[in-house]
Amino acid sequence: MSKVNNWLTRISLGTKLTLSLSGSAGLLDSSTVLLVSSTQSFTKEVGDERILDAIEIIQNSLTSIQDQIRNDINFLVSDVSFFQAVGRRDVDGLNAIIDRTGLAQGFYNIDIVDGDGSHLLNPERNDDIDRTPVSRAADRPNLGHR
Repeated sequence: MSKVNNWLTRISLGTKLTLSLSGSAGLLDSSTVLLVSSTQSFTKEVGDERILDAIEIIQNSLTSIQDQIRNDINFLVSDVSFFQAVGRRDVDGLNAIIDRTGLAQGFYNIDIVDGDGSHLLNPERNDDIDRTPVSRAADRPNLGHR
């Protein structure tokens, strides 16, 4: 201890002040680095939780929308008047039936195909009846048949 005291008494006041400020600055820098790193990990945890919550909310909303669309389509294909309109190739009747279900034909891309494979309603075309048979009837939902 006496060696330390001798060493401290022999150095100038300016050097003591510089050493004291350097030690304080080092302590402040290390505590700042520690605080920033712990804040980053906390922010990452909170951010991850919020992202997971948002994903869950979106998935629940999409599931609800899918269920609603499924119910509307089940109502549509179980409607006797729908099958009669497809059999008669009554485009106006089909439009009226689809409007009753609340399905937005252009939004959900509903194609109605008759037994011969011809489009009765196709939202991508301006004319209502397209007598050209569907090239990939197996790839499209066929609401005209069960």
